[in-house]
Amino acid sequence: MGLMDTITQVANSLAGEKGIDQKAISGVLDLIKVSGGLKGLVDTFVKNGLGDVIESWVSTSKNRPINVSDIKKALGDDKLAEIASRAGIPADQVSKVLKDILPDIVDRVTPNGKIEED
Repeated sequence: MGLMDTITQVANSLAGEKGIDQKAISGVLDLIKVSGGLKGLVDTFVKNGLGDVIESWVSTSKNRPINVSDIKKALGDDKLAEIASRAGIPADQVSKVLKDILPDIVDRVTPNGKIEED
C-alpha cells in the first residue's frame, strides 16, 4: 500500500470520528494530491511561513494548532476555491475542515516523525 492509500484510509477514519462529510474529505485528499503529495504540502506550508506548524505535525512532538486564517495563508484563496469547487462545497467549509483534520492526518501518517516516500 502506498502513502496516498494510507492517507486516504486515515482521512476516511478521521471523517467518521469527527463527523466530517465525505465531500469535504474528498477535497482534503484532492489538496494533498495537487500539492504534490505530503512532501509537497509540507513544502507549501514552509514556503508560506507556516513550516514550524506543519513540522510539528510531522514530528513526534505535540501538534501545534492552526486556525482558518493560517490555512488561507498557507494555501491561498485560489487553491482553496479550486479544492472547494472540485469537492462541491463552499470554500469556507474547506478551510474549516482542513483546520480540523489536516493536523491529525499528517500526524497519523508520519508516526516516526518523517515522511515516507510513496
